[in-house]
Amino acid sequence: MIAQKITQELERIPRVSVVAFVDAIFEDAIFYHASDIHIHPERDFISIKFRIDGVLEDVCTYYRTIFSEVVSRIKILASLRTDEHTLPQDGRFRVVINDSNFDVRVSIVPTHHGESIVFRLLTSTRNDTSLGDLGFSHSCLLYTSPSPRD
Repeated sequence: MIAQKITQELERIPRVSVVAFVDAIFEDAIFYHASDIHIHPERDFISIKFRIDGVLEDVCTYYRTIFSEVVSRIKILASLRTDEHTLPQDGRFRVVINDSNFDVRVSIVPTHHGESIVFRLLTSTRNDTSLGDLGFSHSCLLYTSPSPRD
């Protein structure tokens, strides 16, 4: 299991703090450089997945005991309607983790077993990355494509 803080918070059920639990999800996602967080309800449990390097990784599953509170907390953060459970909602908010700002885009979609939540994590700091930093070899960098007229 890759999520450390999420696991620590889940061990505190039924005394778990919903605020601390949601914060733990973001802290773990940022620590593992996840671009997306998926929280998906099933009949008996909730699954949390992170998209890391383009691959959706299972992080953990937990019982539905605090799921409705988690959904409400996320809706409050994103300034969404907490009384709406049958229509999709999109929102955004900002989270600060380890002195770094992250913009979070939220999409909440009703499903058969509850509301499914997807977050997109976007860093607020501009990161100038060269093609070499992305793993392109020197020979690829020297290649120039032929013009359309050739």
